[in-house]
Amino acid sequence: MQGKRSAGHSQDPNVTGRRVYALPRKTLPRPGQLRYKEPMADKASKQPQNVAGPWYVDTTCTPCRVCLDEAPNLLKYNEDETAVYFFKQPEGDEENAAAQRALEVCPTLAIGNDG
Repeated sequence: MQGKRSAGHSQDPNVTGRRVYALPRKTLPRPGQLRYKEPMADKASKQPQNVAGPWYVDTTCTPCRVCLDEAPNLLKYNEDETAVYFFKQPEGDEENAAAQRALEVCPTLAIGNDG
């Protein structure tokens, strides 16, 4: 009786005796069922210090300084340096490009644009 195992002594927890129990398969979505959602800041939770306008920083900001390197003429720390906000809205192509770069590099997706 060499090589035979008794029921219940299988290495695989899904095998009992000779019967194999398959785990349920996950159904994958069909093409066209997936929708891409653009990640963006939450306009319902804007930092209160943001100046009025389409560009804003929300409350998920963790002051990592990355955005300040991209748009120092538009963004700055709040008083206790716990978040960043737009103290000035962009004017012209150069400042809009800087704001867009800041949005793109933000690791917490805290920068938004309603414009």
